Amino acid sequence: MLDVLNKNSSNNLLIQKKDLALTLTKEVEDNSIILMQGAGNISELTDILLSKYKA
Repeated sequence: MLDVLNKNSSNNLLIQKKDLALTLTKEVEDNSIILMQGAGNISELTDILLSKYKA
């Protein structure tokens, strides 16, 4: 009986860890996309400023 309970709680912990890993991976991917978009915007802004203030 205890063996079955231990196995179930081990499986539940593994499932929780897997869910957490997937959630964190998704958050990292989302943040990476936001950062890449931000980098693009910064690059465009830099180009605009350089062309505007070029001597």
